[in-house]
Amino acid sequence: RLDRSWIEEFKNQNSELFAGIIWRSDETIEINQGDLDNPDLNLPTLLATIAFVDFVMLRTLITVVRTEGDEADALSIFTALNTTGQSLTAFETMKPAIKLQIQKLPATPEETLGVDRSIKRIEAYLNGTQKTKSQRDRIIKLTPDFIIDFAKLWTGYKCGKAFKDQHTYLSDRISESKNVADLNHILEHQKQLAEYLDKFWPNLKPEFRKCEFNNDDQTLSEETKVLLAFLKDFKHRVTVPLLVQFYQKSQQEEDRKIFEGAVKAVSAFSILRRFVTGSTDGIDDDYNKLMIKDERGFCIKATNCHPLDIIKLQDEFKSLLKRKIGKLDREEWITQCSQVPIYTHSKVIAKVALMLAFENSVMDESDPLFLKRARENSRETFTLNHWKAKDKRDFQTIEHVSPQSFQPKGWEAEIYHTPSLCNTIGNLTLLPQDVNSVLGNAGEKGNFSWKEKYYAYGYISSKTDEEASTIKREALDDGVNLPDSLEKNYRIEGLEGIYSFGNQGKIWNRDNIERRSKNLLGLVWDKVSPWLDI
Repeated sequence: RLDRSWIEEFKNQNSELFAGIIWRSDETIEINQGDLDNPDLNLPTLLATIAFVDFVMLRTLITVVRTEGDEADALSIFTALNTTGQSLTAFETMKPAIKLQIQKLPATPEETLGVDRSIKRIEAYLNGTQKTKSQRDRIIKLTPDFIIDFAKLWTGYKCGKAFKDQHTYLSDRISESKNVADLNHILEHQKQLAEYLDKFWPNLKPEFRKCEFNNDDQTLSEETKVLLAFLKDFKHRVTVPLLVQFYQKSQQEEDRKIFEGAVKAVSAFSILRRFVTGSTDGIDDDYNKLMIKDERGFCIKATNCHPLDIIKLQDEFKSLLKRKIGKLDREEWITQCSQVPIYTHSKVIAKVALMLAFENSVMDESDPLFLKRARENSRETFTLNHWKAKDKRDFQTIEHVSPQSFQPKGWEAEIYHTPSLCNTIGNLTLLPQDVNSVLGNAGEKGNFSWKEKYYAYGYISSKTDEEASTIKREALDDGVNLPDSLEKNYRIEGLEGIYSFGNQGKIWNRDNIERRSKNLLGLVWDKVSPWLDI
């Protein structure tokens, strides 16, 4: 029990002395029944004051940060810390700045509501749906790239990832707003960016399914869905600001073909260019140029006054391709690409090229090594299921026909005189994972020979049990015992031709790899060149 002077000090409102008494006391304070009944004591206020003093004295830390020179440095440090000491993101520091700006500007309730809706949509993307311990990690991970995308989208500016750069960029855009309508315009583009990333650039989601476009009648085509997944897996983030612009235009005009045309143009440019160069070789700079005004006045940034035009976009891509690869000619492009070890440079490009070549293609009877284009919907290989490999029969892996290992037994030595030849598209095909595990250079007897492989290709691509049994029997008569673990009836496109080619007694050699490369590349060109109106 303390001396009752502490109650008297409280009643006299000598707060400094009272705080000192409470702080110095390490004894339990007891309150008599009479104190509870005393209307002059105002016990609720007393207890609240005690709790507040306890919090201030024991749980408050005051830090003084001194910076020399630019006061903006101090502001950046101060703004980026919240009350828990955790770093805030540039977007989180933008929210109070927006509220302050609205207070300075005349705003209608509808305009204020529009600002709030946009902020909530952006936060929904950055925060995610699950309230978990990892949510903060998600916000910190997604926000810097989101701001970088927005800067390119809005002004074509290449903003860095550092907080100071991003905070300064957003603060400048807010302070430039002359009215709430300007603020809404900025936030509307951020909202569209968040919606695009949430739908077509899923980060922490297991599925890539939500590709509806306004309504059921406007659902994106399967082809466009695959290309969007390709751009995501290709880590082609530089394409996001450009595509958001066309996505927004499609939403406004309620026409998905505008967006699909842009997705196809972007994909065609990236595939045709990357196949020739092998490496990235400045492709990001090409996309960045499209976001700012060039010598011909073309520009895609949001603050540009010119309307978006898919034909002009195609023309710009063709101009950039000419500067990098020269003449836009089918045979010229095939010749340049046929020697490129695309598997080494980019497995994603190799996979999308093979899927494009196999789409609606059948074996050419005049030359079974070749494929030729058949009627539409005859062989649908360019699907999201095949790309994502949801089923064990989907294209999960890229298979080398002749093994990558140096000159294995049963293969022509000349193939390995040029090490890069094995990684060109002519020596590649697509296989499910379990099939590749059996065939892919690691069978029980080591590497499969050419003879073992073409029989295996024929067996797994057989259309009926009867055909599979016939091929297995023929293989056994020829000294090839196919593994029991090899499943049949996969109907894998592109393999029956290789089987037929080998069954005719022909050899897998350098010349045939190069011939097959040119055949597949021709099918790829024929598919994607119309997307650029070449």
